[in-house]
Amino acid sequence: MLSHLSAHLLEIKLTLAAIVGLAAGIADATKTLDANGWEELGLKGLLLFAVYYIGRLFLDANKAHKAEMQSTWEAHKAEAATRESKLVKAIEDNSKGLGELTALTKEQTDYFKTVTRNIVDEKLKASKPQLPE
Repeated sequence: MLSHLSAHLLEIKLTLAAIVGLAAGIADATKTLDANGWEELGLKGLLLFAVYYIGRLFLDANKAHKAEMQSTWEAHKAEAATRESKLVKAIEDNSKGLGELTALTKEQTDYFKTVTRNIVDEKLKASKPQLPE
């Protein structure tokens, strides 16, 4: 969990700074609506610029993160497609091999049935008792 938080540390800091800046701006704007001098206007301008800049940095970080996630997703999809094609080929090869094995087993079974039938027939013919006529 700490590694996950440390990976997003910049975004967390930017979010907290933006929240503090926005809260200070709102508090300052609601406290006094009239400007008492250039210094106050300058500070308000700097505050608004800082909030804008932090917000833009945060949005840029989100765009970069989304682009990275998209590239990761594309790589995952390509890898999954490769794995799936290998799996399909393996299943087809397995089915082909099983079909050949089944045909060979049937052939051997038929051969052994014939051989056994012939041996049994020969033994039955040879063991017939000779009855006098």
